[in-house]
Amino acid sequence: VWESSLPNTLKSCGIEYTFLNEHAFLAAHSTHNELFYPRATEAFGKNITVFPLATRLQERLFALSPERLVKAIRRLASAEGDRVITLIIDGNCYTRQFVLSPKRKYKNWLKEFFGELQKHQKTIIPITPSDYLKTRPVRRKMFFPGSYSRSVYLATLPTARQPFPGSLVRRITTDGRVESNFKQVFTKYQDASLMYAKMMYTHLTVHQIRGDKSRKKSALQELWKGQCHYAYWHGAHLGIYNNPLRKEIYKSFISAEKYSRIKGSFLSSIITTDFDFDGENEFLYQSNEMNVYIHRRGGMVFELDYIPAFWNYLDTVTRISERYHRNGETASDPYPRKAFLEHFFSLDHRRPERPFPERMVEHNDCRNELYSLAELKRDQRQIALQTQVPIGLNGAVHAVEVRKQYYFKKNTVIVSYALRNPEREPVAFLFGSEINLSFISSGKEIVRVFDTSKKTAVELKAAHHERKSVRKLTLEDKHNNVSIELSSQSKYRLFNQALTSRALENGKLGEQFQSLMLLPYWEVELKPEEIWETTLELSLQKS
Repeated sequence: VWESSLPNTLKSCGIEYTFLNEHAFLAAHSTHNELFYPRATEAFGKNITVFPLATRLQERLFALSPERLVKAIRRLASAEGDRVITLIIDGNCYTRQFVLSPKRKYKNWLKEFFGELQKHQKTIIPITPSDYLKTRPVRRKMFFPGSYSRSVYLATLPTARQPFPGSLVRRITTDGRVESNFKQVFTKYQDASLMYAKMMYTHLTVHQIRGDKSRKKSALQELWKGQCHYAYWHGAHLGIYNNPLRKEIYKSFISAEKYSRIKGSFLSSIITTDFDFDGENEFLYQSNEMNVYIHRRGGMVFELDYIPAFWNYLDTVTRISERYHRNGETASDPYPRKAFLEHFFSLDHRRPERPFPERMVEHNDCRNELYSLAELKRDQRQIALQTQVPIGLNGAVHAVEVRKQYYFKKNTVIVSYALRNPEREPVAFLFGSEINLSFISSGKEIVRVFDTSKKTAVELKAAHHERKSVRKLTLEDKHNNVSIELSSQSKYRLFNQALTSRALENGKLGEQFQSLMLLPYWEVELKPEEIWETTLELSLQKS
């Protein structure tokens, strides 16, 4: 991936040089003879050096014998001896050739390759880019258009548009690049979009640090760690489906954000800002213990950072159908798997003859409703949202008004619900509030779930469980040594389930744990103008 603004970014990060393939040089109107010389490029007054990768030779690494590859390199030498052949060994390619391949044709390929280079040390001189630039400063300038590899471009497309028509595939393969926009992945993967928004917000926060160069440097280093592109998309690698990798990305952002806060003087607050660049303001509660980000779409909490553990417990994945999935092979999510998402079910869903997940055919819900702001009390740390949702029950449509109020304490999120029936007829339904929490895995060594409503705790299966009369649920996150409690003023029924994705990695389809879904739900009957209320409390603390 290359964008014309990157020289400014890379130079600001202390990077003096980078690499682009031959096709990028040809797109910048280089001749074939110029493909052996690095060039300077510039953006916003900052310049770096770009080395041309010998793309055709790169593609033959590990496929040709070391002897034949070195012969090909020698044929490219000039009489002046000033040409540069740049090769970068692709670790993924090495893995496919020598770890995954049963043939392993050239078992000691690298050793033999360096042996061949040694034989021809008079005509081939190995050198690092930094050493080259010390003796041969680059003066000639060149500007490179934005370009993307074929694999990246394919990954940005919606599943319905894959595969490409053959002619387009051939066109892309012929010139080796396409003009596109990598950020299209953020329209395909909602969670990548939120991760990008977190990165941009952290960037702004870090650059507001004044007067403490050491603290700013540490914050910037954490920010840069979170900019590893692999986590933001899905190609041959797991990418966005790689749960541990996403955790490291968020850990870096939360750590950078913590560096930006002056110890002892940072006060909790509620900020309204367009966090995810969708044109609507979100509500960001920030304190020394946690960040809680609330979206008006669905009135949901979409990020929950527990700062002592540097962990976003809502780092979940909204699963989609990928191009390699067969019909019905994998679950797809019609809404983001976040927290405090309201669902309405018919009372028929109480029937026990089928497992609860199969009964979750909703008559309506609030997950895609745009809530309006009813009240914002910054000094009291309260946000109230409301909406009216039509519910289809027994062939009739009923309206229900939903008001949810968030209140924040030191390490606790309190959500108060008030459901009102504005109709002239009574209405009865099951009401649930879905909460998804993301852990490294659902195994007992990582997370344990207990019903702690009574003195004697009862352990539940994290992967799948249904239970009645729960008032307090406790989850033990062994990985982070964090205890999470979900309690309510009124007893609820609970359904919980481990959510997994089915994704391709290096040609193999596998199952990856993503999050644990908790659904507390209640039976509600409302007479005309009657209001039903309950409260949920979600608290986190180091155990």
